[in-house]
Amino acid sequence: MNPISPRARRARMFRCLTGLMLVAASAILVQSPSPAEAAPSRITICHRTHSTTNPYRRITVSVSAVNGSGGNDHSHHAGSPFDPSFAYPPNAKNWGDVIPDAASDGHGSGQNWTTVGQAIFNGTSVGGTSYAGTCGAMSAQQFFNTEVAAGESTSSILADLDDQGAEEDATLLAAIGSFSNPTGSSPSFSTSTTTTTAMSTTSTTAGSGATGGTGSGSSTGTTSTTAGSSGSGGGAGEAPGRVEGHVWIDSDGDSVRDAEELPLAGVTVVLGIASTTTGADGSFLFTNVTSGTYEVVAYTPSTDVVLTWDSDTVVDWHVVVVVTGGTAVADFAARGDGTIVGVVRDQDTAAVVAGAVVTCTWGGIDGTRGTGDDTSLTVYSGADGGFAAENLPHGSYQCVGEDPATGELSKARTVTVAGSTPVTVALSVDESNAAGGGLAFTGRNLTVAMLLGLLVAGSGCWLLVAARLRQDGADSRATR
Repeated sequence: MNPISPRARRARMFRCLTGLMLVAASAILVQSPSPAEAAPSRITICHRTHSTTNPYRRITVSVSAVNGSGGNDHSHHAGSPFDPSFAYPPNAKNWGDVIPDAASDGHGSGQNWTTVGQAIFNGTSVGGTSYAGTCGAMSAQQFFNTEVAAGESTSSILADLDDQGAEEDATLLAAIGSFSNPTGSSPSFSTSTTTTTAMSTTSTTAGSGATGGTGSGSSTGTTSTTAGSSGSGGGAGEAPGRVEGHVWIDSDGDSVRDAEELPLAGVTVVLGIASTTTGADGSFLFTNVTSGTYEVVAYTPSTDVVLTWDSDTVVDWHVVVVVTGGTAVADFAARGDGTIVGVVRDQDTAAVVAGAVVTCTWGGIDGTRGTGDDTSLTVYSGADGGFAAENLPHGSYQCVGEDPATGELSKARTVTVAGSTPVTVALSVDESNAAGGGLAFTGRNLTVAMLLGLLVAGSGCWLLVAARLRQDGADSRATR
């Protein structure tokens, strides 16, 4: 064996170490987000009202609405921060917005981000004055009620709401178009006595915090409201009620919500001015509803879904409910024209599997599987192993078959339903796919695997170098 010169040995070691450094750098890059990805695009601010009892509305807006690039943004709502000790005259309630100073994040230099402004934003005290509840979350309806009580005109309030660009109003705006000029038969604001009901301390928009505080509100699918701008009635002192219901795909057309049928998640449902979206099970709930008569409206998620039924049987997804302190129900059903058919077989014997459980997961109304509005339906194969899922909305589906006798599963098969022509999928159950099998590496696990590979490669590299050094030493001694 020819001895390797020290120079060649150093070159080999250098190449080995360089390779290890490249692998390590790749692992770091996999985990590290780029600065552009980390840059925030939204900011929470305190938007001024004209009410000395509820002087600010806490809202989240885009960066362009506060850094001067929007042309008509919140930085133009100038003026000193609200002073609770000052007696504001009716025509001079013009304090300014409070915008956090976040220049390093591209939000501009902020506004009124003084010691007092920070106390308003955080609900803390300064100089012996408490600002708790000064900047609380409000729904659009609560803001409207507050401004009406402060003597502002309806037109100016609606224009203000349109100008705010609040993320909290996005769902409602998607349904009505704009506050100043709502479209079609969409709900609109009113100056009736029910609209100007005193503001409640609970939220009217799912996910917002309680008025006068910064806590989180109700979860998706649940909304509280005390004002029924599209309703009537509601005398003082009457116990509040609830309005609840479901939205689903009525595959068999019997107007009954069956466990095997697809719920419709993420559908916008509006009660007066309050709005929410249906949860994963297609349900929605409005609580703390003042007694009266209301119209509940659900909005069709896509053009390929045909409305088939609602609680008042008019089939327009507009249901009138009467709330008298109890629970009123408004349900909505639809159906599609798509069909998935197939046969479940045993992969080893090719025998059909009777009574197989076939679960197909739909990507939901956003058309993307793996998001919060995904829903699943279940059908069963007949004696010939055949199954059919009918009256489905269009979109992507992932179907899996299971043999209830053995627990064996098929591989997940993805199909796209795009019309009335049936889509065929073949499912073969196999022992290697039995429930409880191993999990694939994804996400962070991939980086863990890379680092483990780096460790193994590094160990091998050093063992190789050590072995070569020992061999060179032995060769050197042999030549002496």
